[in-house]
Amino acid sequence: MNQQRKSDVKDIRNELNKMKGALDGLKERLESVKNDEQEAIDDLPESLQDSEKEADMEDAIAEMDDAISSIDEVLNSLDDALSSLDGL
Repeated sequence: MNQQRKSDVKDIRNELNKMKGALDGLKERLESVKNDEQEAIDDLPESLQDSEKEADMEDAIAEMDDAISSIDEVLNSLDDALSSLDGL
């Protein structure tokens, strides 16, 4: 591989690492929101426990868990891509 293509691959690796860092930050923010929602559920007054409001909040947490899992899959894919480029 010539120098220009090696330089291009290096730039791509740097961009992939930036994407990985950005996704890590977004995942942390989403986990924080999810934890806040769980705390809100835990603090619900007894009159709202087992209500539609609580069910909606539980559904939101489940959706955030799914999103976090999807972000983890993307992060793993980025790791795989970076590993594939290590030899170049």
